[in-house]
Amino acid sequence: MWQLIRQGAATVFRFLLYSNCWIATAALCLSFQTELLLLGHLSLRPLHGFIFFGTIFIYSTHRLVSLKRIHRKDWQERFWYIARGQKWLYIYTLFSLLIATVFYLWLPPKIKYLLLLPGILSLAYVFPVLRGGR
Repeated sequence: MWQLIRQGAATVFRFLLYSNCWIATAALCLSFQTELLLLGHLSLRPLHGFIFFGTIFIYSTHRLVSLKRIHRKDWQERFWYIARGQKWLYIYTLFSLLIATVFYLWLPPKIKYLLLLPGILSLAYVFPVLRGGR
């Protein structure tokens, strides 16, 4: 019984450790802090949801691309863990893309326009476009 609980706790811990929830939470907190400093108050907006789920999408997609590009002999523990749960990573990535898209559609047109350049740069980060693969 205890071994099953320990295995379950280890699985949850590894998911949290190797998922991109931490970096998405950090991006969200930085957007909260920026809004608080600039406006003096904080209110939840569709932009916050877009930042959180968009960050998860970008970094999860980067993980999937990295799995394809890095030779198995060079994999570290996290890559083996991610490869075992690759099906879930695809679901997690597609879900975050769907939710980020919904939040994006709720944004005012001016903000949508301003997000084009950062979006292109983020995708260029995920899918290397320069020679050398980085």
